[in-house]
Amino acid sequence: MSKLKDLAKLINNSTKERTPAQKFGELLEETISRNGQKNRPPSKTYKPSSIGGCMRKSYFQIVGAPLDETQKPTADLVGIWESGTDRHERIQNHIKTMKEHGFDVEWVDVEEFLKRRPVKGTIFKEKIGNEYKLYNSILNISFMCDGIIKFEGRYYILEIKTEDQFKHKGRIGPTKKHIDQAASYAICLGIDQIMFIYEWREYTSKHYFDYVITDKEKEEVIHYIETCEAHREAEVVPKMTDKKSECKYCPYQEYCSLIGETEGLK
Repeated sequence: MSKLKDLAKLINNSTKERTPAQKFGELLEETISRNGQKNRPPSKTYKPSSIGGCMRKSYFQIVGAPLDETQKPTADLVGIWESGTDRHERIQNHIKTMKEHGFDVEWVDVEEFLKRRPVKGTIFKEKIGNEYKLYNSILNISFMCDGIIKFEGRYYILEIKTEDQFKHKGRIGPTKKHIDQAASYAICLGIDQIMFIYEWREYTSKHYFDYVITDKEKEEVIHYIETCEAHREAEVVPKMTDKKSECKYCPYQEYCSLIGETEGLK
């Protein structure tokens, strides 16, 4: 009997006239979702945030595999992206004023830094806000750099992350995924010291970690790219990842499912 009541309630709710606020809210949520959709296909380059993760995803991006047409971000997810971008900008702006307060911290212009200390294959593309778009032609890596700082006479690559309460409360150091990402930056910028800032998305409290990238960690990045390149040259799709959490926001889920779990032809 309770199931019939639940069904009747569901039908009633679906046919009940919505208030202006409810209708407006639904339209706004849909607008945010649509505005958050990325219509342009990603460039056929490696992204440091994917290094060490699902190689199939990197492969799909490199060969220009078709993106899911039906997948679109929720308004909440778009809000998280926008919040992260906004917090990056504000934190960077504060860092840029630290020297004015007498602290031994200097914000370094990445374009000028690369002119003084060029790294083979790395070129400056453009500046967007406080961040710098860079490309390394040797490894075919493109990325946005949060910045470089000079602290007490040493250069550090700045890496800012925002995260939820659960991750922040248990944060005792940078994750392996973020270390792999930072190792890519270290190769492209010639700086092994990383300054990580992890901010709790809700209350903006922060954890700070300085980390030195090792030669082994840089070799792992190069090995990952070389392995993916070998698959590309052989036109063989890498095996599907066994970490299903990596599939959650992947834009190639539909195409990936058509190929199956094992290695296959392009």
